[in-house]
Amino acid sequence: MMMSEKEFATIGAKKMLKEYKDMVAEIEAFLKGRKHQLMNDVKVSKFKGKQKKGKRAKLTDTDRETMIEMYKNQHKKVKEIAKKFGVHETTVYSIVKGK
Repeated sequence: MMMSEKEFATIGAKKMLKEYKDMVAEIEAFLKGRKHQLMNDVKVSKFKGKQKKGKRAKLTDTDRETMIEMYKNQHKKVKEIAKKFGVHETTVYSIVKGK
């Protein structure tokens, strides 16, 4: 029994449609997994003490005085002080130099 061209085309189209649906399902599964991974990454980064973009750490007057004391009297390096207070080295340098 031979198939007509119309029957052959219909079978081909159905096969292509099934393959397309399978591809879409694979992509959706991948994206769903990636979404969960990204959400977990965000949760982890929040627990690591990272600040949100645009937020600045506030230094108290006592912090500033302590920085100056550490730099001038204890001869601590700017890098050490910056790490202790969680600020950039340039911030410490500006404070200890009175700028």
